[in-house]
Amino acid sequence: MPTDRDKLTSIQYWNISDERKAQRYYIAFCLLVAAIQDCFLGRWERERDNLNWAATCYYYSLVHLGRLLCFLGVGDFPTSHAMLRYLLHADSQNRSNRKPSKYPFDWLKAFERYNNFRKADRIQTVTVQPSQNELRNVIVEYLESIGLADARNQLFICGKRLFAAGPLRNDSNYEALLIAHEYQHIEMSSAFHELSRAMEEAAVNSLLLGCQAFSSFVTRDKTLESRREEFLAFTAEYVRRRIIEAISRKIRDNICLVSDLRSLAGSIVPKHTGGRYDDIEEMVSLEVFDSKSALMEDFRQKIHALAKISRTEGGRLTKPRCIP
Repeated sequence: MPTDRDKLTSIQYWNISDERKAQRYYIAFCLLVAAIQDCFLGRWERERDNLNWAATCYYYSLVHLGRLLCFLGVGDFPTSHAMLRYLLHADSQNRSNRKPSKYPFDWLKAFERYNNFRKADRIQTVTVQPSQNELRNVIVEYLESIGLADARNQLFICGKRLFAAGPLRNDSNYEALLIAHEYQHIEMSSAFHELSRAMEEAAVNSLLLGCQAFSSFVTRDKTLESRREEFLAFTAEYVRRRIIEAISRKIRDNICLVSDLRSLAGSIVPKHTGGRYDDIEEMVSLEVFDSKSALMEDFRQKIHALAKISRTEGGRLTKPRCIP
């Protein structure tokens, strides 16, 4: 029996209120931003012959893109890269058993701990957890419902790219015998060039799919219908702030990359003039979005802990003059 998407606990979680719907939208937007940034940083690194790091950036662009497609479909995603690869790759079988949970995967469960979960939310707990194939079908059916052309095949191809890229990223990022021979080696130098080129093609093509999916989400998702004009206005403004301006400053020495970034950003949402988005901005602000605020504070506390350890006097070497 097909899984009813509306009965998934993750979908119920995001549909409880207008605030949650706006916050679901914003998380999806942030996943898209991360995918775009990593892809363009990959191109920036590749042009400087930092081939290993270029491949790593491209790989993470694929991961963020896969998470975006999964999140749009079921409101949750697996944090495990391997599980994400198995989920999106229809020809593969994941032999690991998922632990029973009220949510389809583990990201939302972890994210929820940052927020004072209200019992009044009355989310129904499913007694039978949908299988990997059933959840993949839910994602496909959702993408089809918002008008993404050839959604099943496109998701399958995206999964194949991620499935092939994962082991290569492990090799190029963790195997010192490979990393140390990237430069001027009779075999490895050409291999790293080929790797970065193949990763770029995979990331760029998947990114185009992600932009199409997000654009369809903003313009056609039924849960955004009552505030569609506000979401369109908000998207237009935040594409400018968080994508064009934020990423351009990192690649500003490359005019061609900046031009490509602007072109890609322009495809996400039609230019939208006028229209207020104050309510949407308020609903995803630190003051209202408890989980976002708590996550950021937790991040800062971890940074402070590292900084405190790093400043410990014992065993400190003389600081090189070139380091500020």
